[in-house]
Amino acid sequence: MKLLVLFSAIILPSLSFAVDSTVEEFGVGNNLSCALVEESGNKNLICQGVDTDLFKTPKYANKITHMSVGHHHLCTIASGDLRCIGSDLKVTKSYSDPKLMTSFKASVCVADRGVVTCHGSSALTKFKAPSYIEIQKLAINQNHGCIIDKVKVGQNQLRCWGNNRYGKTEVPPLVNPVDVSLGKDFACAIDHLSKYKRKVVCWGKRDLLAVKPPKMHFPLSLSAGRKHICAIDQTDMNNTKLDCWGENTEGQIDHPKMKDPLLVRSSNFYTCAFYKDQGVECFGGNYHGEWDITGDLSSMKVATKLSVSLHKLITYFVGIHKNVDEKILMGWKVCYSDTYSVRGIKMSTILKNCSGKNIILACRPKGSKTLTLMASGKRDEVFKVTARDTTSGHDHNKVKFYFNVNQSLGFAPEGATLAKNSCDTQTTDGDQRLCWHTSGGSLNGGWRCGNTKSLGRSNSWERVIYQSSF
Repeated sequence: MKLLVLFSAIILPSLSFAVDSTVEEFGVGNNLSCALVEESGNKNLICQGVDTDLFKTPKYANKITHMSVGHHHLCTIASGDLRCIGSDLKVTKSYSDPKLMTSFKASVCVADRGVVTCHGSSALTKFKAPSYIEIQKLAINQNHGCIIDKVKVGQNQLRCWGNNRYGKTEVPPLVNPVDVSLGKDFACAIDHLSKYKRKVVCWGKRDLLAVKPPKMHFPLSLSAGRKHICAIDQTDMNNTKLDCWGENTEGQIDHPKMKDPLLVRSSNFYTCAFYKDQGVECFGGNYHGEWDITGDLSSMKVATKLSVSLHKLITYFVGIHKNVDEKILMGWKVCYSDTYSVRGIKMSTILKNCSGKNIILACRPKGSKTLTLMASGKRDEVFKVTARDTTSGHDHNKVKFYFNVNQSLGFAPEGATLAKNSCDTQTTDGDQRLCWHTSGGSLNGGWRCGNTKSLGRSNSWERVIYQSSF
């Protein structure tokens, strides 16, 4: 049973900000949440939760470049000076060139000139952090930490240090880690496998639900709590969604069904997320009013430096491909599909519906998510009219395409010999040939999907056309 109970919260009165105010920094702790807000060139500090009377907007607010929140403390860096205030941490120290800062429980760590230094009373301060070349991410928990270091152009390395109980600091093999976040006894990272493929990899205490991430399309960022974690996942070229998993004793993974999250921050038992044009929502335990901050920030924008950046997820193909999983077709949408048995579909209608800049011709067994055969090209090339004869076609994108509304539509390998009668019946490289009959300006039945032929009456095989606008 999930209980959201308020215990003697000390809550500042709601402040009034202009609608064009921007959240420059945002942090959540166990009993505290804070935002650094910019309005008309001035920065103000908003905190909700316990002891918020301690966290007034300082005189140096406009110079703050970094901010982090622990369980009962707030840390800022302004003009290189670290200042931490709160009931569990008080630190003042100058740094030369601080790059990143993060807090957890009663500690804070700062990355400066190749060295990570930690302050406070948690066990993490007893361990020496690895040095770095060009730090990309710094993440800590109670007694272990991780950094992502850019070791060369396009290549990152993840290294962890601290208490290794449950193998928390033993990083599994990763291709190119781009984000990392730590829970109490686990860690999760986003591994950038290729231009179009990423996955979340988790390790640590094996019986935790948090180390078992769901399937995602293209994860962009992570934020872990004590035994739960949330990720922003890019679902297509223009949209994102929030995925949360792990322990749910306080409703900390029961996120609202809102579109396009831009930023997510998790603490021990709750999470807050900013959504495009919809403000911020928090969910989970609210024992000290720590996420009552949503009322103050509801109409604010999120600074670009905090927001996730969408990737141009369109997969380009060269040549002919076999046995392609449909889910890797990022940026492509079906503009026409039917079974091979369907006849009399006007090609003018298909061409109108399939008007994107690029086209894929494909075939597969009906209901399958795997394309048996496919090839792509620019629309004007795929549908370029060829002579009504037995051999005419034209090479484009390492493929030989042919199209005539009174003969056939299809492709074969680049430079291949065709035998159009009216479909291409050539057997050489037959597993790379696709052909559909046309006549009288219409698409008619069959004929082949690779070496599977005589499909003119088949309801079991499907022909598919995809389009993209890029």
